[in-house]
Amino acid sequence: MFVVRSSYRGFNNPWDSFRIVFFIIIMGSVSGSIVKKAIVDWSPNASPFVDPMIDHTAMVELQLMDRIVFACDQSVPAIIYKVSEESFADCKYDTSAEWIGQCSEGVRYITVFLHSTGDTPGQPTFLQNSTHFFTSFSSGSRRGLRSRRGDLCVMGVRLIVRVAP
Repeated sequence: MFVVRSSYRGFNNPWDSFRIVFFIIIMGSVSGSIVKKAIVDWSPNASPFVDPMIDHTAMVELQLMDRIVFACDQSVPAIIYKVSEESFADCKYDTSAEWIGQCSEGVRYITVFLHSTGDTPGQPTFLQNSTHFFTSFSSGSRRGLRSRRGDLCVMGVRLIVRVAP
């Protein structure tokens, strides 16, 4: 239960404060200005990567200003890349792959903000009404962290992000 009190002396009726707060909450939800966060467990053993009903690929629809949080599995070192659709489909590394972050010992989370401008160093650019692909080519071991054979990609550690209009 929330109690809303106004420090403004012009509000003699406590319902006036409630109406203002209620209006702000409704306007915030209607305008679509609420920022969402998608948390993805980045491990071959995690759901949805092991679910055969969704083709071993996670998919999420977000909007600009939202964010993706990759929750790293400490036992499965991996480098996360933003890749082209062809590279994603074939699980083959190509030179257009953008390095997003490295899940290794000591790194628990990697956060990507969906911005339309490239003003944040190390963050990719996203446009409305577009689709982006994330995967790892590492082998899942410390020795194979920098491997580009596509082992984790083949195991299904892949994510499709659709940026809504």
